[in-house]
Amino acid sequence: ERGSELGRNLNVMLTIGKGGMGKWRIEALKETGGVYLVATGGCAALYAKQIVKVENVHWLDLGMPEATWVLKVNKLGPLVVGIDSSGNTLESIVLEKVYKNVNAVYAKEKIDPSRSYVWWPKKIPGSTDFTK
Repeated sequence: ERGSELGRNLNVMLTIGKGGMGKWRIEALKETGGVYLVATGGCAALYAKQIVKVENVHWLDLGMPEATWVLKVNKLGPLVVGIDSSGNTLESIVLEKVYKNVNAVYAKEKIDPSRSYVWWPKKIPGSTDFTK
C-alpha cells in the first residue's frame, strides 16, 4: 500500500484518484480524518480546464501516472466521495445494497443462489452444434 504510511505521517486530509484504496489507506484516512474523492470517468477534459497551474511534481522518476502532482485548481469537479473520514467506502455501501436486492429477488423467484445460471454458447467456430 504505497502512500498509506506517508499519507498518515504527513496528515494528508484529501486525496483525489480514479480507483479504490486498500484497507491500510482506509485506516490511515480514519486516523487522520481525511477523505478520498473519486474523479468521475469521462471528465478528463473538464478537469484539465479546471487546472490553473502545476505547482509541483514529486517522484516523477516513478512515471507520470505514479507521480504526486500538486495542482492549483479552480472549482474542481465533479468528484464523488469514495471514502469518508469515518472509513465508509462507497463501494461497500453500494455492494451491500446490491447483494441485499439480489438475495431478495432470488428468494422471491425461488432461485438457488449457490448455482450458476450463466449460459455461454459453446459453439465451435464453423460448427452448427451448440453442445460441444
